[in-house]
Amino acid sequence: MTTPRDTKTFEVHLLTPLHIGDGEELREGLDFVRSTAGLRVISLEELLISLRSNNAALRELGHGSFHLERFMKAYNLEPAAAYTLPVRGGGSPAELRRFIKDAYGRPYLPGTTLKGAIRTALWMTLDRSALPRAKGDFRGFQWAVNALDGKDPHHDFLRFLQVSDSPGLEPEGMLEALDVRFFNLQSPDQAGWKDFGDKKTKNSWNEARGVFVEAARAGTCFVARIGMDSFFQSQTTRLAGALPDCPGIRTLQDLADAVNRHSLSIAQGEQAFFSRYGAAGTGAAKTCTEIAAAIRNLDSSSGECILRLAWGSGWKGMTGNWMSPGDLEAVRREKNLGKILCPFCGREKPRRDGPGRYKCTNKNCGKTFGEAERHLFAVFPKTRRLALSPSDGTPCVPLGWVLLRPVEDRRFAGEALVTLEQAAKPPHPHGLAVPQGASDPVPAASDLQPEKAADFGPEEPVEPEKILWPAAVLVWTPNNQTLTANHEGQKAYTKSRDIVPESLHKKLFQKKKPVTADVRVEPIGNGFNILEILPQN
Repeated sequence: MTTPRDTKTFEVHLLTPLHIGDGEELREGLDFVRSTAGLRVISLEELLISLRSNNAALRELGHGSFHLERFMKAYNLEPAAAYTLPVRGGGSPAELRRFIKDAYGRPYLPGTTLKGAIRTALWMTLDRSALPRAKGDFRGFQWAVNALDGKDPHHDFLRFLQVSDSPGLEPEGMLEALDVRFFNLQSPDQAGWKDFGDKKTKNSWNEARGVFVEAARAGTCFVARIGMDSFFQSQTTRLAGALPDCPGIRTLQDLADAVNRHSLSIAQGEQAFFSRYGAAGTGAAKTCTEIAAAIRNLDSSSGECILRLAWGSGWKGMTGNWMSPGDLEAVRREKNLGKILCPFCGREKPRRDGPGRYKCTNKNCGKTFGEAERHLFAVFPKTRRLALSPSDGTPCVPLGWVLLRPVEDRRFAGEALVTLEQAAKPPHPHGLAVPQGASDPVPAASDLQPEKAADFGPEEPVEPEKILWPAAVLVWTPNNQTLTANHEGQKAYTKSRDIVPESLHKKLFQKKKPVTADVRVEPIGNGFNILEILPQN
């Protein structure tokens, strides 16, 4: 049985840089080398192919004090870079946090990341009036909060919402090594900047070292599908399955309106926060003001919305910032969130001194106190992550603000690479890429089609362009059942084993070694598809 769904394709335009980590780091000398163009991230696959007949180099690879640049010079290697990262910020990093990528090494936007940000916004629509107070009944408060949106994933209040992963983008030109600085309060009235070298807070951002991340540049465009299943939205299903209701959210337009209301409150709150700290927060406050203006200027019937997601969105982005001051203080005390202060001298970071006890680390104080006596830092959260502005080089750009713009369904049809190239906009220098007015108009479907001459009868089918790659290196990856052809720094892919000549099967599939063959490929977007592998003579 099929049920109707309200499903649309959305372009996800990055208004500010975006980082979605995969938990790994890229390190100089192991993963990348420096060059005049930036950081050359070396393709391990290409490196191994270039060493396939060099046993001495293979034995040395990755052992002892291995350093990639010295290794390449010692063996006169020039493997193709997977991509090059321009460095945006101060200095050149020795390591940076990696952006999540698909099986082909292409950055993408996970549907879970996008749905998580939407979930935070829609959580604000739930009826929280019956929640107990956290102070005095934390366990009851925690249980009620967990039950409000569903007791488990099968009973989640957003069971009806499906969000797809985006297709991957080629990393060249859309990723950068981004310098992120940490705005960190020294006191409720004094701004500072956290130094990730000595872990201290400095008065000036120029004195503090930040963190480098692989970031998708502002102006990059991903494509994703968002759908609402009417079966799980129906009252009959919700009652029978004990599914919590998401009040007022029946269409994608309702969803966009709720997201915009939430995002506007977040942007206004951040603008007010930065405005309190004078020159240190002026730039960030201005950026937040522009984001708030962009949200207000959206056409209320367009289905567009602006929201914040992923790394850098912080406590407010993860929770929605819905708790009352009293509940927030109770949660902070229970979960040890934020800075703990000595109640006698106000010194930060007292150390544990037995169960439920703390001891002040200030030599002039040194007093002990209990859990109930500890003071909490008055402002929470007190840290913000900011990228450097491309215009004046100061840290004032919050990460992760995106515009969701609905487009025609046909833009997602077929293999996503071609569709993505049609939908994507060229990346801008990192910084705020706020749409003017409501947004740029999306061209009608007819405008996106090639112009046709007068109708002289049925059109002849157009054969795809075929390109011969002589002596391409073929590599079989059993984990994802993918065959890759490498030729002069370019790659083509297929999942079909049937096109591989029988004579290559044993070495390629059984021994899992690279083989060389002439290959015919066709271009698909910025990539290639393997059409034919020619038999060896």
